[in-house]
Amino acid sequence: MFSHAAYTGFDYYKGENVDVVGDAHELSSYFDEKFDLIFSSSVFEHLAMPWKAAAEIIKLLKKDGYIFIETHYSFSSHERPWHFFQFSDNALDVLFPEKFGMR
Repeated sequence: MFSHAAYTGFDYYKGENVDVVGDAHELSSYFDEKFDLIFSSSVFEHLAMPWKAAAEIIKLLKKDGYIFIETHYSFSSHERPWHFFQFSDNALDVLFPEKFGMR
């Protein structure tokens, strides 16, 4: 997806395209740099404390950077027991508030 970018893959498990293995709830403890883009696909519904991971993502974002969060508003339960939440656009506005510089 990002062939023209410097990409750092992060996941809870080792695997293809995973450069750093760790817990998203402590994301900023793994990096000394900030990022232009933070991309998350089908992750937030599996986080025990998504508000904590959102705060960690905001810490790592460069000024005028972008966050792309793709998560489920309505989807059947999957990857149990690690499926906790469903998110509306309103929920994402709460997790990534304008008060913290998000638009």
